[in-house]
Amino acid sequence: MVSSARFCAPILRPVLARAPLRAAPRCCRAPSPPAWALHHRAFSAGPVAEKSPAAVAATTTATTAVVPVSPVREGLPRWPGLTTATGALRTLDWMGTVVFATSGSLAAATAGCDLLGCVSVGTITALGGGTLRDALILRVEPFWVEEWEYLVLSGLAAGAVFFARGQLEPGKEVCYVAVP
Repeated sequence: MVSSARFCAPILRPVLARAPLRAAPRCCRAPSPPAWALHHRAFSAGPVAEKSPAAVAATTTATTAVVPVSPVREGLPRWPGLTTATGALRTLDWMGTVVFATSGSLAAATAGCDLLGCVSVGTITALGGGTLRDALILRVEPFWVEEWEYLVLSGLAAGAVFFARGQLEPGKEVCYVAVP
């Protein structure tokens, strides 16, 4: 039987040599020691023997140097220009949020909920899937904590549907699409 390490190493070595190095995701990185541990003798890598003040100063500045790390930002930019492709995708994302909030609010209003119930159900309908994705799969804070515009959009859309629902006649089309 051929070991997988001996078999795969010649194949993967050229591929791995060309691959760019990327930082590990935040969830996979080893935790860094707290700042107080860098100065503590029990956590130092060197011997515990007494050092001269110059040596202590040299090791202290070397061990406490802060290296700025830019956070990895995945997904769309926060406020893209509307004339770019990412702006069009962000606009479609916002429109999808409004549509889901509208459908949830209509379902709640049909069931007889008041304004608070309609806004709650509409917002949960619009943001619930992404929240579950973030909490269960990605294990990060929900996206709407940082990107609050989704929460505002879904709440406003759900509230507007609650008040506009009484103005609509049953069976009447709300939006006409002209097809040439």
